Order: sequence, then structure tokens, then C-alpha cells
Amino acid sequence: MLNRNDYINWLALTSHEFFHVWNVRRLRPQALNQYDYDRETYTRELWLAEGLSSYYDNLLLFRSGLITVDEYLALLAEEIRSYEISPGRKVRSAEQASFDTWTKHYKPDANSINSDVSYYRKGSLIGFVADTAIRKASKQKVTLDDILREMYGLYGPDGSQSSGYPPRAFEALVEQTVGKPVADQIETLLTSLTDPDVDAALEYYGLQLERSATRKAAEAAGSPVPADFGLVWNSQESLLLVESVVRGGSGADAGVLPADELLAINGQRVNRLNIQDRMLRLQPDETAELLLVRNGQILTLSVKVQHAIADKYRISIRPNIKQREKNRMEQWLGMQLMFIKN
Repeated sequence: MLNRNDYINWLALTSHEFFHVWNVRRLRPQALNQYDYDRETYTRELWLAEGLSSYYDNLLLFRSGLITVDEYLALLAEEIRSYEISPGRKVRSAEQASFDTWTKHYKPDANSINSDVSYYRKGSLIGFVADTAIRKASKQKVTLDDILREMYGLYGPDGSQSSGYPPRAFEALVEQTVGKPVADQIETLLTSLTDPDVDAALEYYGLQLERSATRKAAEAAGSPVPADFGLVWNSQESLLLVESVVRGGSGADAGVLPADELLAINGQRVNRLNIQDRMLRLQPDETAELLLVRNGQILTLSVKVQHAIADKYRISIRPNIKQREKNRMEQWLGMQLMFIKN
């Protein structure tokens, strides 16, 4: 029997694909209006087609009563975490990632984490920040829902421009509806390496984001602080093989490479079963000796231990939340809420 998290993940996937019946199946970029399954089709609007669908998939689960508000906020927090731990977001914009999907997203390699960003994930966060900016600029009279309904009326199958929406159609409609500053903000998020300001958006609803929940919990309990080397392990192999080396991490600085096999840390044998326990014995900022196998050769590297890449973010209600922020949150989520300060 599936556990609750597995069930929610299945619901989210179903919600995403069902949303595509409306967004992409009927409302689509011009480039996707006439497509050929034998050829690649390039467009810079996948952040909208897939990214905004990713924003709504979880949100609609809450609006429909299938998940709790805590579960929705946990999903949003995980979306933010997954985006922010990806160094590739500092290399490729949402529009570039959309256009390069055939050569990047669908052809991942060991360096993808450092060279690419998911237009699903960044598009989702752009959707959240854009929705908030639209609500704020219009004093809660207009939402992202309204913008997309208007787009459907114009570019959907019964619209006056049913051949699909052209590039910048979304931004143009936002400018026409709530003003140029919001449209310019969205365009900057699409074309640059600027991160969506999720903290400001959350604050608008009286919420706050904690980025080191696991570390703070460990410190409060007097437990070992999670540590690592900025490495991603290959989960498909029985051996402890490096799948990716995160740019800027201590492993990258020390010269660890993808496909290296880790044999021991400080002379102690490690494997897939005990690596997590072994890492808990290390302290951030100490130096560890890694025994590795690379192309059949044994080598030793000195690597500085770093704080672990955050494995959990948490969104909570701000202690001083105001009534107007509560009202905004209820309008955004589409449901009255019982507020208990945490």
C-alpha cells in the first residue's frame, strides 16, 4: 500500500497532466501549433506550458480539498529547495532552458546539475512570484488565474488568434492588465539569471521560509550536524559511485570527478549502506582523506567537509502575521483557513 507522500506525488502528477488538457492541449505556443513528431520543435515558452502547469498542479490539489494546507506548503518548500540547490540556475535562464530542452533537459549528463535549470521548476516559481505580483499590483482584483483565462479567450481554440500565442504574449497581457512594472519583473525572471524572490512573495501572505530546517533541528537536539562533500551519489549502482560533483562544493575544489568510486574515508571502509552514518561522524570544516578509484587507479584526495546540501526547507506562518496577510493567503489558496501560530 502506498504511503501518504507517494499518494500525494501520484496526485500531483495526475493533476499536472490533467491541467495540460487545458494548458498546452488547447492553449499552446505558436511553435507547437503545427508539430511534427519526426522533428524537434523549439520554443522559449516551455516555462509557461510546463512551468505554470507545475505551479498549478499542487495548488489545485489543495483547492480541491485533496491535500491539507501543511502538505501544500511542504510541496512548495520542496520546489524552492530543489531549485535553489541547483548551481545550473546561475548559468541558464528559464527561456534558454526552454529553448535548449532537446539538447539539455532530454540529454542529461554528469554536469547537468551545474549547467542547466529545470524550466518546470523555475517556471513554477516564476508562476508563484508572478501571481503574487499581479495580486499585489491590482490590490487583489486580478490574479494569475485571470491572466490565463484571458489568454485562453484570445489564443484558445475558439479565440480570435487560435493559432497559438506568440512570444511575449503573456508579458504583454500582464502589462495591459496590471501595468508595465509587473510585466518587466516577469520578463527579467524569464530572460536573466535572477532568482524569483520567493521570500518577498511568501511574506505578502504572512509566511516565512526556513532553509536549514534539518541542520537547526540537529543543533537544537545536540545531534551531529549533517555534512557532505558536495557530491551526488549514483542511486542506480551498488558501488558508491559519484554521479555529479556540485560546482562550488568542497569535492569539486579537491578534484573529485563524476564516476569516481569512494572506497574509504579516513581509512575506514564505506559503502552504500553505511555512508550516511559515516558522514554523521564528520564535522564541517574538518579535512577528510578520501580513498577513491578512478579509471582503475587508486588515489587519495584531501577534502574539506562542508555543511550538507539542505535536504529540507520549511514554510511556516510568521509569528506576527496580520489579518490582511491572512486574508491574502485565503484568497490565494482559495479556501478559508484555521490559523494556529507556529
